[in-house]
Amino acid sequence: MNPAVLILMVVVFLILLLALLVVILLAAQSRIDPVAYKEMQKLRRLLPMQRKGSSFAATAERLYPVLRTIPIVRSMLLNNRYKLIKLYADDESLVRSQSAVLTLTICGVVIGLWLLALLLVSSWVLRISIILAAVYIGTVVADMLIGRREKRLLYGLSGLLLDLRHEYHQTHMVIESLERASERSSPLVAAHAQRLAEILSSIDPEEELRKYYDDAPNRYTKLLAGISHLILENGDGSSKKEKKEQGGERSLYLHALSKINEEIRMDILRREKLDAQLAGIVFVAFSPLFFIEPLRAWGESSFPTMGDYYDSRWGMYSLILLYVLMGVSFIGLRLVRGLDGAAGQGEGPGTLLQKLLRKPMIRRWADRLTPPDYSTKHHRAKTQIADANDSMSVRELYMRKWLLAGSAFVIFIVIQVYMHDAARTLLAHPTNPTQGTAPVTRSDYQEAERFEFKGVAIREAIRLQIADVELMAYMQRQMDGKSFVARGPELDKFVTELAAAVKSYRSESYRWYELIIAFGVAFLVYRIPNILLFFRRSMRKWEMQNESDGFTSIASILSGLPRISVIEILDWMHRYSRIFEPQLLRCLIDYEAGPLQALERLKEEVKFFPFERIIDRLHVSAELIPIKKAFDDMEQERAFELEQRKMQYEGMISRKAAIGKSIGFLPLQATFALYLMVPFAYMAVSQLGNLSGVTNGL
Repeated sequence: MNPAVLILMVVVFLILLLALLVVILLAAQSRIDPVAYKEMQKLRRLLPMQRKGSSFAATAERLYPVLRTIPIVRSMLLNNRYKLIKLYADDESLVRSQSAVLTLTICGVVIGLWLLALLLVSSWVLRISIILAAVYIGTVVADMLIGRREKRLLYGLSGLLLDLRHEYHQTHMVIESLERASERSSPLVAAHAQRLAEILSSIDPEEELRKYYDDAPNRYTKLLAGISHLILENGDGSSKKEKKEQGGERSLYLHALSKINEEIRMDILRREKLDAQLAGIVFVAFSPLFFIEPLRAWGESSFPTMGDYYDSRWGMYSLILLYVLMGVSFIGLRLVRGLDGAAGQGEGPGTLLQKLLRKPMIRRWADRLTPPDYSTKHHRAKTQIADANDSMSVRELYMRKWLLAGSAFVIFIVIQVYMHDAARTLLAHPTNPTQGTAPVTRSDYQEAERFEFKGVAIREAIRLQIADVELMAYMQRQMDGKSFVARGPELDKFVTELAAAVKSYRSESYRWYELIIAFGVAFLVYRIPNILLFFRRSMRKWEMQNESDGFTSIASILSGLPRISVIEILDWMHRYSRIFEPQLLRCLIDYEAGPLQALERLKEEVKFFPFERIIDRLHVSAELIPIKKAFDDMEQERAFELEQRKMQYEGMISRKAAIGKSIGFLPLQATFALYLMVPFAYMAVSQLGNLSGVTNGL
């Protein structure tokens, strides 16, 4: 059949089908009662709308029991559940659905990267490396998705505070305002608002608040819960002078809501800017794993001498160094992103190391490897952990150090043995520098024949186990009748080269100094946990200013409340704190024994000037003047403080972004340097050596 006739028949059929559908539609509309149709549309609009993406969440929730039965996926699911349960205020349905959604997304990313590794990479070493890196990428994706939900919660809390102000203007009742504001919020935020209302209306709100402080998703919900309870207990009255000092606010509660909302917005801006600066940097650090094999294949096909470098010991060390730099980059990026208060930084229900330490035999070995409590090393390690704000114990630190050192020692010895085997293989199968290019002259044919004979002669001498003193004579006999090497000095040089290759093959064995190098590498790896703690401590200094600014807002809020005391302000600062939490806890414990001494000890332990200024005000309040007078100048400097904080945050974000980009691009730069520039230099030196040998022969 003619194709034009076939197309015409298809078009006519589609036109007839369209006409039939139009006729059916007109007939159906003629039979519909307009009044009944409008009433049905009104009733349909009253029904709750299905949220976008809820079908996938519902499907994931149905898969939740199935995911709990898969061994590896189960641990991932429980870890995600632990991180999300605080965000969703123990709403079991939301926690199940979002945990399943997060787990399925991570599994999809990891499986996708594994498939790419199997399809695009032929080397099993690189495949295993990509598979391990894919697991790390999965954890990064989990942190990013949980961080996105945390930012969504912050945006929702900001909107909740605005609605709460509006409702409080009308009702002047905290609990009723929270309940009304929750009705206008998203499900994520409404659950927290409803829970706060239930806590405040309970029989013992103080006990319920103490429980809530342990389960609160962030510091801002803690502040909102505490301020709401104080206003509910003590009232919202303030003098005319205090109202004037608070910038025209009608009540202490509204003033506190403004302060909390201000802190939330500053936090949102900081997170958004840092995420925008470091967007995709993890995938840049991961990308060199896909470049290693193509670069090597291109180099060996274009310049065969580069293959000798890749197979040599220096090439192996370059590859190991590249992997080490990738590992350092991954850990560094995780620290840079995580120390900004990003999601997923909380400890799970128990790490693998903690589970191992629960076994009696391993615990006894850990106690032997850990220095005693009274020793200087134990005290120094404990101080370092506290300064880094880490939750692990000294026993866990030393157990981690010994496990890393032992693993590094064994792995490095295996790598050294593999290097010797690779060097022997390279000696027994030499590579022709002109391989890959078609021979066009007689000298090219002779060179190819020469390298082919070289490999055969070396392997035959190794197989026959010719003694070193007989190697020269044996190689001389093998060269009889061979025309690709001229007689005279060139023949003697070639025979010497063959004998030297056989001796080098036999000398490729494990040496005593390589064991010392392995011990040195193990010692360096043994110090890695301490280096990471030091890095965390250095990065932590940038967060001290952020937390001190939060303390200033807390003191400004609480100083306007009647009957507030210094120890209550310290307690509030302890709830809010993450960086200074251990020092504030010690101050609270020692406060009853002597307020002034406890504050002075806190000042000595912190040694951070913005925080010391707050401690000085508390010191004066505990001894001489009321708290309100000690903090009365804060409102006068509020505009300047805000501008100063913006500048500090911009500087902190730019420094973190610069460090993150430097760490993220380090593996990519190292890949081109170690896998292109260094092999090119090796090839140039080798060719210059061959050229000088030819010149001397002439």
